[in-house]
Amino acid sequence: MKISYETLYLRSLEVEKKLIKKGIASTPILGRFKEYQKEIHQLDLAWKNRKENKEDDIVSFGGIQVLALKELREIVDVLIPVVATFDNLPKNSKAIVKQKINTILTGATYVINERGNTSARNFQFEFRLAAKLIEAGYSISFYENPDIVVEIKGKRYAIECKRITGKSSRVIQANIEEGVEQLIKHKANYYAGILALDVSALLDKRMNILTSTSRSAAGNKVLDDIEVMIFRDFKRYQKLRKYSHTHLVSLFYNFSGSYVIESKNDVGWAQGTGVLIFSEENPIKAKTFGVDFANFRKDSWTIS
Repeated sequence: MKISYETLYLRSLEVEKKLIKKGIASTPILGRFKEYQKEIHQLDLAWKNRKENKEDDIVSFGGIQVLALKELREIVDVLIPVVATFDNLPKNSKAIVKQKINTILTGATYVINERGNTSARNFQFEFRLAAKLIEAGYSISFYENPDIVVEIKGKRYAIECKRITGKSSRVIQANIEEGVEQLIKHKANYYAGILALDVSALLDKRMNILTSTSRSAAGNKVLDDIEVMIFRDFKRYQKLRKYSHTHLVSLFYNFSGSYVIESKNDVGWAQGTGVLIFSEENPIKAKTFGVDFANFRKDSWTIS
């Protein structure tokens, strides 16, 4: 959904008020959230000044503003549904959510500044997936391991989230195997396990900032990249294939990032989720998963 810079800025202020009102965050909120807010507010003012002065509708975008747009848009979009359901969460989930939100708000401002401290964006990915589930109508809880639990018709699905930050196959394999091991460790408590991987950093490193001719073309490019990666990685990693026949039922690949439409001097945010269902490997549970997660899959790209 396309929104103006002004709308994004105002939504960020509203989210900030709700976080403070519910006691999730203390005032004043500092850190990366406020930095992004400042950048987008300045960008909004630049557009307004152009229009008021009847100048050409062209504003030069710096790299910082493009990245700030992606980060603020995502944080606002993921926090709105999570904060809205906060009061209904179990007590232990509330404590986890509060801790993770404060880490998200105050973590390293940009990816290049992370230097091994990846917790803020790791939690941001968990909340991005949680927000999509909440918006699709699912009841969820937050834990340390697994990260998210979805209960549907008496069945509990465990979701382990891993954000891939290194581009080597060894790093990818290590993340996948760690996620699989965590799901297997708790398998007795759940109907099935789902491994969710965020591959935004991998695609961003290859594409730098995505440029496109249109918003739809940018979205299609993201899904094409995910399709290639999801098939390649499933075939490549033995542990993932092994447990797809037993406890695992699906693999999620997610991308979130900014793009520039050069001909229109416009900046946007693209998000895509690929869902691989283990229909051949785990047919009974895969069929049940397909039905249970039908609402979630409406806004995702699914293969089985």
